[in-house]
Amino acid sequence: MKSLFAVPLFVMAPLFSLAVGGIAPALAESYPPEAVESFITDCTQKFQQKAPPGFSNRGTSFCTCMIQGIQDQMSFAEFQQLGDAPDNSTLQPIERACMAKMFSFKQ
Repeated sequence: MKSLFAVPLFVMAPLFSLAVGGIAPALAESYPPEAVESFITDCTQKFQQKAPPGFSNRGTSFCTCMIQGIQDQMSFAEFQQLGDAPDNSTLQPIERACMAKMFSFKQ
């Protein structure tokens, strides 16, 4: 599976600006465990590389939040269609919510 996550907004913005039209929220579904693990591993590595000093240890928490939010918003087939394109407007609200949760500030 290709990588989905690139860098959080507070590190390099705007990464999630390319809109994918017409993706309606899907019923929450669990993705295959290996897809979730692959996403979290790749996302965490990229987070650690791009995070400012003192924040690199928050990658796993952020990436777990992201994949949970993605699963709530789109089917696995839709997720697969994203491929290596993290610049997706559908992901912006998920990213903002995860950042808010991780840093405990209001959206």
